[in-house]
Amino acid sequence: QRIAHVCPSEATGWYAVAFAEASSIYAQVSPALGTLFISITLISILLTAAYVTIVIITTKPLKKIEDTLMKIHRGDYESRIEIISNNEYGNIARVFNSLIDDIIVSERRYRTIVEMSDNVVFEWNFKTGDVNFSNNFNQKFSYRAPSDSFQDSFLVKGKMHPEDVPKYRQDLEKLSKGEFNFKNEEYRWKNIYGDYVWSQIKTSTIHDKKGEIVKIVGVISDIDRAK
Repeated sequence: QRIAHVCPSEATGWYAVAFAEASSIYAQVSPALGTLFISITLISILLTAAYVTIVIITTKPLKKIEDTLMKIHRGDYESRIEIISNNEYGNIARVFNSLIDDIIVSERRYRTIVEMSDNVVFEWNFKTGDVNFSNNFNQKFSYRAPSDSFQDSFLVKGKMHPEDVPKYRQDLEKLSKGEFNFKNEEYRWKNIYGDYVWSQIKTSTIHDKKGEIVKIVGVISDIDRAK
């Protein structure tokens, strides 16, 4: 086979025609195409390797931070990020570890104060629906919840004097909707000895940036002797 190339001349009206053997052109083009293909393939491999390396280098410190957060969330409060460099990630790790230290110290201080207090402190977490009471709850009341769920909690199932139930139920309903906080309300709950004792309840509602309820923190005080 031959390949023809025609070049017309408008000035003279003549046509110049060039012929070439197709096989000779293919013989010259094929090696060039092969070299180009190999070059493109090598460049693609190098770019992919560089991208993977950059991703690993960039995300590895973030992965360590994520893993440390998960350990702390699961109860390993001694877990900290290993600092292996002095770059920006090392600085982030130092600040993060310092922040966790401050939080743990504050949490332990809070727990110590609660345990030393004669009052029962509780937290109602709206994200999980759980209610947790301070350890001294068992020294005051005999109720034992089958789960941490609000519906199983002492706030709902605790034995209260029949005369106090209607108002308490209304107040608790308004509390759950963010329309009310217990200030100095007084009710009679059955204590660990089976007697109805006067208790005072106070609550504070914590909201997020959107104004939605995150949790409610409350204190139940024994005022029976004062009454």
